[in-house]
Amino acid sequence: MVVLCQILVDTPVNGAYRPGDIIDGTVKYYLDKPTRFEAINVSLIGEGLASWPVSDDSCICDKQEYVSLNKNILQAYRNPVLDQGCYSSAFTFVIPENIPSTFRHATCDITYKILVNFQTKMLYSSCKMFEIEIPVYGTISPDLPEPMTFQLKKDIFTLGPGPNEVNILVEIKRTFISSEENINLFLLVNNNSNVKITTIKTELVRYFSLVMEKSKKPFDIEPLEETKNRTDSVNKFSMVRMSCVIPTSSDLYSIQHTRRVLIEYRVRVTVKFPFPHSHMFLEIPVVIGKGDDVRMYRKIQDCY
Repeated sequence: MVVLCQILVDTPVNGAYRPGDIIDGTVKYYLDKPTRFEAINVSLIGEGLASWPVSDDSCICDKQEYVSLNKNILQAYRNPVLDQGCYSSAFTFVIPENIPSTFRHATCDITYKILVNFQTKMLYSSCKMFEIEIPVYGTISPDLPEPMTFQLKKDIFTLGPGPNEVNILVEIKRTFISSEENINLFLLVNNNSNVKITTIKTELVRYFSLVMEKSKKPFDIEPLEETKNRTDSVNKFSMVRMSCVIPTSSDLYSIQHTRRVLIEYRVRVTVKFPFPHSHMFLEIPVVIGKGDDVRMYRKIQDCY
């Protein structure tokens, strides 16, 4: 038995299917001879595969199923024996709510596929399987209100008298942004000490965390090199206002609605001092969205 198969689906708007979208597709196939089928199943399957280390030389792999929808297109024919020839069958699926976006990484892989499985009872004949991958972008929501202001404080140890305190206010206007949108920080740096601040480094960091029963445990932290920036130094006993820009790109977006591995982003601020003084750190959670999620959120915020 020879089966040739082609799976055709409509091109999604904005490059990816969203929850609630309808997938209209067609299965076109050719049989080289009459064949009795038990079923010809068309399926929408969404799966996630993740791995995390438990020791230096071993890791755990976990597989999650996010959607499994099936349709037996053989039921459209009265006779389960199909003659030699070409056939065409339409199918429809609806993308469900609360599913994670398509994501590919060495640590975590989330994929959505349309599969066609030709099942027979013929001896020495295995099932014929065909598949295509489709892009899916799940809905996301913000984690923090906007704007947010954070404070960093440090007492500088010196042998001399006088004040030796560094106080920094960090304001972030938006914690929910679109891919390719810049993240803007505004800093008020009060260096009331006799030690110069060498630089303030900003960067975007991607966290992979294992979701526990009541907590989450990071197992892979990935600073994104292309987002790193550094400011000029801040002299001792001086006050400076400065702004920092952290760029994002189209391939950066937050992943929500996962069951086992959480993928999120944080803005990391590192205030550096000369040796032997220790540095100061701050991390601000941000959610990076695509599509209409951020635009809809902005419209709602404008109503208040």
